[in-house]
Amino acid sequence: MSAPWEALVSIAGGSMFVALLLVLAGYLAKAIFDRGIARSAEIHQALLARREETEKVALAQASAFDTDLRKRRIAAYTVLWTLTGTLPKWPRAENLAGHDLLTFTKALRDWYFSGGGMLLSAESYDAYRHLQDYLAKFLGAMADFAQPLGGEDYERIRKHCSALRRELAADIVSRVQRREFSLPP
Repeated sequence: MSAPWEALVSIAGGSMFVALLLVLAGYLAKAIFDRGIARSAEIHQALLARREETEKVALAQASAFDTDLRKRRIAAYTVLWTLTGTLPKWPRAENLAGHDLLTFTKALRDWYFSGGGMLLSAESYDAYRHLQDYLAKFLGAMADFAQPLGGEDYERIRKHCSALRRELAADIVSRVQRREFSLPP
């Protein structure tokens, strides 16, 4: 007898049959254990595949939503962008008066409540709100709506319009830094 069998026989109390049963039980236990590990690996792979598929579907849905929102924003933001052209930097609007600003703020309000406002991101909404708040404060302090707008007042309001346009452009990702590609000589 070989040394491992002799050890098993002596452990089993000298019975070769008991030693054989112990070996078979060991092989059976190993087979059951290996089958459990294989099944566990199969279940794990199936769960990973299901999770991957779920993530792909969620990503596709998010992408479709983002594309749709971007298209809607472009249409609505174009109108708002045009409205802010009331106070351009180059060349400055001539003879802009309080009644023009009142018309402007009402046009902004009408745009907002006609559906454009619900498309604003939080950042764009903040810029819109700051512009409208400033216009309300400025017009509330104005005594004569026919009086032309002064240079500093014009510039302050124009900067609020510019800040709003900057946020609108960011929302639709239109001013992204271009990548510089070097062409081979």
